Amino acid sequence: MSNEIENPTPPVHVRCLNSCRQILTQIKAALLSELREVIALHGEIIRAAINEAEALACGTEFPHLFFPTLAMEKVQAVAKSNQGLVRR
Repeated sequence: MSNEIENPTPPVHVRCLNSCRQILTQIKAALLSELREVIALHGEIIRAAINEAEALACGTEFPHLFFPTLAMEKVQAVAKSNQGLVRR
């Protein structure tokens, strides 16, 4: 009985929040892995874009649903911007 008092199970909302954070971390790692060639060329800019997307997604009710799309949009915007710089 004392074990239950010492180690109470976190409330459902805390477990859900922790689960969402873990999912976001996994998605972010997968995106970074998928984009490693682009990151090799433009690493800091890409990481900043992905971090910005994560911050935007965390401001929504369903960050794990919005983050992948926001991240890809940010990365594509960086790529498009860099192509414009290369062409000039």
